[in-house]
Amino acid sequence: PVDTEHEWQATHNARLLCEPLLDPRSTQYPDWAINVMFYRAVHIIDKALACRGVIDVRNHEHRKKSIARHLRGCLGYFQAFEELSRKTRYEVMRPTRTDVEDALQLLSNIERGA
Repeated sequence: PVDTEHEWQATHNARLLCEPLLDPRSTQYPDWAINVMFYRAVHIIDKALACRGVIDVRNHEHRKKSIARHLRGCLGYFQAFEELSRKTRYEVMRPTRTDVEDALQLLSNIERGA
């Protein structure tokens, strides 16, 4: 089932964040840590949506519409996380310790809300 696949990927990403290379609190690669955290959040959300019968999430825009309909409390967190992740991937933003802490908080909020 889709929810099992998303659970596996979310757990896999969590394990990666426990590796010394990408541990968010000590990594020399905070941009990658933020992106792994973001994609953990994506799979947590996709699992929650799948449990509500939404299984055909094609892209982030469709995902945001589904979040707005089924997981309203997560929408702002997801949008902020998506923006932070996008900046580190495409705008060559060099994340600060504060950015990493923000990402950890956004992930925590999504974990609780989904």
